[in-house]
Amino acid sequence: MMSAVNNNNRAVRQVEGTTVRAILFIWLVLTAPLTLAAMTKAPDKETLIERHEVSSVIQQSIDRIRQYYLLDEKVPDITRALEARLQAGDFDRQFQFGHLRQQLEHLLHQASGDNGFTVLQRPGIENDPAIQPLNYPGTIETRTLSDRVGVISLTGDIDYDHASEDISDAMRAVAGCRALVIDLSRVARGSITAVHHMLSHFHSPGAVLGELCFAGGRTEHLTASPVTNAVAPATPVYIVNSAFVNGSWEWFSYLLGASGNVTIVGERTMGVAVLPDTFALSEHVSLRVPRAVFAHPVSGDNWHDWGVDSDYQTDNASALAQAIALAEKNI
Repeated sequence: MMSAVNNNNRAVRQVEGTTVRAILFIWLVLTAPLTLAAMTKAPDKETLIERHEVSSVIQQSIDRIRQYYLLDEKVPDITRALEARLQAGDFDRQFQFGHLRQQLEHLLHQASGDNGFTVLQRPGIENDPAIQPLNYPGTIETRTLSDRVGVISLTGDIDYDHASEDISDAMRAVAGCRALVIDLSRVARGSITAVHHMLSHFHSPGAVLGELCFAGGRTEHLTASPVTNAVAPATPVYIVNSAFVNGSWEWFSYLLGASGNVTIVGERTMGVAVLPDTFALSEHVSLRVPRAVFAHPVSGDNWHDWGVDSDYQTDNASALAQAIALAEKNI
């Protein structure tokens, strides 16, 4: 049997060559409409990042990448590139957010060869989608159908500061339902913290949820945390997936899909096992960093390049309706 360290190294090598292609594909598909909007409508106003904040953004980027970036062998090249530009005075001025984003992302991509870095405006300030095409503010909505089927629909990026609290509110809203439908068909990204919190509602406290492999060969076994409004083991659960579900939400489907009472409906997922995390750099700017790769604690396997298959394969347009119909039929 391979050691945990060998499993970790294999998992990291497995994703390095294909991460860039997968993330670039997601970027092209998701941003095409917004790119067209940017071409046809100039933004009325961009957030101005002051000189002192720009300097802090670059220094904080260096610190976060040194501490968290998955491919640690690339960290020296990235930090040298950023420090050289910082010392040359290239960031010693004000920037409009859109220009700062372009400059910083270009530097990170060029130095690392990894398109997984994304610069974001932080929630709570004026965001213009024409200048920030990669940030999709997340929402979590719930409804309860007349026959006590609870539906949780997640849309956009579930990686904001209070995402775990919103997940708790959603689970409270559907507590006691006879069946659950979790619609991931329109979700984008999810922080490790948020997805871990949601998974904890479906497992006993202390249950192993998997292994995350980080930079430097470090591994971490994730276990379920105690939560309120945990889902009863006998409750039928239906997960709606689309071909665009990737990363941490694939982890959610991958783990729950092995449970006896969980049925997956829809399309095979993207197949990206790299799990990013988002870090605040300043008042206005955050950085999304590829942080970990999922691996089974024994086999070292994951869903990378394969995706998570559906038990009932159907197109995205009809998947939610079919999941609800199955839930109503089987309770």
